[in-house]
Amino acid sequence: MQPFDYAGVLGRTGRRILEAESPRTSHGDRGHDCRLTGEEVQHIIDFAETYGFEAARMTCGGMAAEAGVSVDVHPRTVQRHMNEEDMYKHKACQRQSLSPRNAAKREEYARKCLEHRPNPEDWRDVRWSDEFHLGFGPEGLAWVARRKVERYEPYNI
Repeated sequence: MQPFDYAGVLGRTGRRILEAESPRTSHGDRGHDCRLTGEEVQHIIDFAETYGFEAARMTCGGMAAEAGVSVDVHPRTVQRHMNEEDMYKHKACQRQSLSPRNAAKREEYARKCLEHRPNPEDWRDVRWSDEFHLGFGPEGLAWVARRKVERYEPYNI
């Protein structure tokens, strides 16, 4: 019986583990020390607040990189530090996208269509749809980093 058979490890792998300089079985201090300082976290939050909606939509890791934080940390670490500063990811408020001018134009168009198709059977060849997205931007909800009391601030809409 080989020495490493009991652990289910090949002899070559077992010798490599024993010869390695790092103590693989040490469970002393779990996890890493915090690698972000309070100043770096404040730079990230300032970046999100200064550059508005597009900055607040970025991932936590993306905000750290764009804010100039040069420390290599996991995005979850950045998110945890932002949460400690009362900065969370929330759904962005929906902006009222129909101006009064556009509403009037839509109503005018609807009246012209009714003049063109006055009877209900005239509308049978028209295809109806509830949703439509035309454009190059994101479709659906946007998540922004903000404080709870900043919901209706212009840069979060």
